[in-house]
Amino acid sequence: MIGHEELLHGLKQERRWAVDDVTADFLPEHIDRLANLHAAILALESVMAEPRQAKTGPKIEFGEDGYPK
Repeated sequence: MIGHEELLHGLKQERRWAVDDVTADFLPEHIDRLANLHAAILALESVMAEPRQAKTGPKIEFGEDGYPK
């Protein structure tokens, strides 16, 4: 499984190549590719910025007799 950092690095590299394509030849498909890559990078960065939730198990309540309810 690829990590977030590695995926982000790869997407940024792809975006650099897409910018080169747009500046070399201003075609709608190049602009679409650049926009999609940029959106993917923003989505990944927002996921990476989210705080991780602590993993907790189920809450077990005990009765007066010491056994779970």
